[in-house]
Amino acid sequence: MFSSFVNLNALFLTIFWVFKYILQAIVAAFILLALVFLYNKYVVSRFLSSSVSETLAFMRNGVLVFRPSRLSWGCLSFICISEGRRSSSALSIDGISLNEALIHNFVITLNNIMNIPVTISLLIRREKSSLLRYLIISSRSVFLRKALKRVIRAKEALSSYLSSLGFVISSPNKEDYRKLLECGLFFMPKFRLSFRMGKDDEKFEKIDSTTLSTIKNLLFNLPDDHGIMLVIKRFPWVDNVSRENGDEVFHYKFGLYLFCPEKIIESFRKISTAILSSVLNTFLLTALVKKTSRSRIIRSSVSQLAIFPRNNIVLETQKFAASTCRTKVFSGILNFLLASVEEKVLPRLIIFDEMSTGNIKLGHQLMNGQPVKPFCIGIDDLRRHLLIVGPTGAGKTTLAKIIIYQLLKLRKRPAIWILDFHGEYVSLRDLGFIVISPGKEEAPLGLNIFDPGSEDPEIYANFLSGLLNELVKSVSDSFSPQMQRIVSAAIYDVVMDENEKRRNPIFFLQKIFDICEELSPEIPSAKLSLHAILNRLKVIFSGVARHVFWVTKTNIDVKSLLGMDIVFDLSYFSARDPTKKALWIFVNVLLRYIYSEIIGEEKLITEDPRVFIIIEEARYVAPAIKKNDESIVYAAEDLVLLGRKYGISLCFITQSADNISRDIISNAGAVFMMGDAPREIIDKALSHTTTKYLQIMPAREALVKISTKSALMHVKLDDISQLEIPHRIRKPENDVVLQELRNNYSPIGMPYERFVLKLTMREITASELSYTL
Repeated sequence: MFSSFVNLNALFLTIFWVFKYILQAIVAAFILLALVFLYNKYVVSRFLSSSVSETLAFMRNGVLVFRPSRLSWGCLSFICISEGRRSSSALSIDGISLNEALIHNFVITLNNIMNIPVTISLLIRREKSSLLRYLIISSRSVFLRKALKRVIRAKEALSSYLSSLGFVISSPNKEDYRKLLECGLFFMPKFRLSFRMGKDDEKFEKIDSTTLSTIKNLLFNLPDDHGIMLVIKRFPWVDNVSRENGDEVFHYKFGLYLFCPEKIIESFRKISTAILSSVLNTFLLTALVKKTSRSRIIRSSVSQLAIFPRNNIVLETQKFAASTCRTKVFSGILNFLLASVEEKVLPRLIIFDEMSTGNIKLGHQLMNGQPVKPFCIGIDDLRRHLLIVGPTGAGKTTLAKIIIYQLLKLRKRPAIWILDFHGEYVSLRDLGFIVISPGKEEAPLGLNIFDPGSEDPEIYANFLSGLLNELVKSVSDSFSPQMQRIVSAAIYDVVMDENEKRRNPIFFLQKIFDICEELSPEIPSAKLSLHAILNRLKVIFSGVARHVFWVTKTNIDVKSLLGMDIVFDLSYFSARDPTKKALWIFVNVLLRYIYSEIIGEEKLITEDPRVFIIIEEARYVAPAIKKNDESIVYAAEDLVLLGRKYGISLCFITQSADNISRDIISNAGAVFMMGDAPREIIDKALSHTTTKYLQIMPAREALVKISTKSALMHVKLDDISQLEIPHRIRKPENDVVLQELRNNYSPIGMPYERFVLKLTMREITASELSYTL
């Protein structure tokens, strides 16, 4: 009995001690949780919300040292990554592609660094039109020396790897430090990602131009300046493992934040979740993104948040796909890092010493991207005509203005005429240019296209017939053979009329009416042709074009203006002529007048250019269209083919070489390729590397092909804001020219539509015909 009592007592004691230990464990866990809660609430939160000046202790060996609390240290260092990257062909590994090799090495490097207890943060910040990239390495510890050692070791490893990839890395400057240390508003929407990959998906994620362009466009399309920060803390950090349908599922965590200036908080508050969701969908192409809770906003700095990140993204993946998932996430990081970093594919072109001595300096010749010698052209190069090709923003107008400014400095130079379609040269009025604006009252220009000027009337009539036929063909249905004969006959009769007062649109339309009336008894369809012709000609005699063409005489004396500098401001005309066909007629007739005036002089041949004509939007002047009659030559083509020996120099500017006449391309003495190039040059003179560089070429750079040189040149234009612009006093004769334009401007009194109605109704009498004039 005593024995039973002893055993029972021992059992109770055992139960007592078990409960005691369980209670102590619960109390200890509660205390631990309380300490963690208090640490996060009072230490971490206080550190994140406090000003940097209160927590930044000092800087040692390029590392910022923070003091989050009395018991811990935080260390942080930045790496700035440049926008360019040198060629990385040396990275290729046998059996896998260059891009796969890049990812492979990146994964290995990050895995090695993640064995060091540090946090890696990728920051991409947009400022206006630039994307600035930083890698932030941070660590925290009770011992300062240990935290410093971790950060320096990880930074050296990352810097060495990035340098081997061709990145140019540097330390932040004072402005970078200020931006990265100042407080901002961070948006933290919570997301859950899910990778569902089969075993066949265990392969590298490709880095292609489409992915990079998608990310880059996403970053640039966000409103206002902003920053996106991706934080990886010992990634992949396995939070827990659960079972779903018999498969083990790993849960990883990392952070993704969006921050912005306080002034635009409301606009960002509304779209922050959508923005970060788009980032994740682009960053992790194979993951499914789900929002799990509302966005949080905290006020902190990049540096402080990098030391105490908040893991707001949960990534789920099946156990067998864990390594593939990690590779895909790392490749996503690399894609994001490369979002606005283009590999430098620099063309290896030749430097020409003789191109550094001309009297028109445009910039510098580049070798491997570095300026080596000046790049200059001379007056002789202008005689062979210029062609400037490139998309909007490439610097075409800048190049033209540099040529103009350099010409104005020369004592002996040609007059400068500019056909300005967008009003970009109107400011040259301050440098003594006459600005003529067709369609505007302050400087009206009337062009009677039936006046042959100094040219032989018969030759001019043939030119005008071809021009109008091409115009009507491009506006609507082309002229039928019968309509062509009627229009050509009317043009011939009007232009050849000995009475100069009858060479105008009124008598041209009257002549068309008379011819159709004569033909109608024998050809009943002549009346239908009359209405079809009048309807097609409306494009040049009504709307804004009526201010230019619906006139009785030409009010500009081309011959007297050949020695003056003139800007034809066509911006008003162009903006109100949707088809640009009337504008096309205007330019061709004007250039024809110039051509006929110069070749009509006694001194025909000249070595020196007399007039240098800059033609913006060359596709409106000599477009690459198939002509009905190959004998038809546009005025611009005439000038290119024959104008050089008469002292006419031209500079054609266009966005694409595919939409202008091939005669202009083949006869250009110098071609400036600023993002695009004629197909002939691409096929014959450009290598694959040079063609690739042409597509990503920065603004104000050009590949130059001189007809007298066998090779291309890589040129960077001078900064136009640093050029010395010659001071010129406005000439009194300029005001005289403009006043004469206003005095001699003679529009037809009756609108085209009303005149046509009266004409077809036979209500126009001889007296009314004179009245309209």
